Amino acid sequence: SAVIVGEHREEFAIFGGANDEDGPTNDLWLFDFKLNTWSKIDYDCTVEGNVPCRREMHSASMAYDGLGGMYVLGGRKEDGAVCQDLWVFHFDENKWEQLASPPSPRCAHIADF
Repeated sequence: SAVIVGEHREEFAIFGGANDEDGPTNDLWLFDFKLNTWSKIDYDCTVEGNVPCRREMHSASMAYDGLGGMYVLGGRKEDGAVCQDLWVFHFDENKWEQLASPPSPRCAHIADF
């Protein structure tokens, strides 16, 4: 899933998804529109409990107006299980925070602010 980042919408962020080599992923990339370059956000994506698990078919939404952060909801794990979690990535702190779980697991949905 992807969101536009920054007060002036100068970057584009992509979290997770699947690729041919790794299947579902949990990495985070930023595209800078001005520089036309990609950069990977470095955090330890192998430590369970500190970051969302590898997933695909999730949603991501960017919150502004004081809420700040990219919210990631649900998705499908490597083993096919559907996620029942909600996370926020704080770009200013470069860290993930797990929030309250949604009422039921879900994937292949849309969520937006």
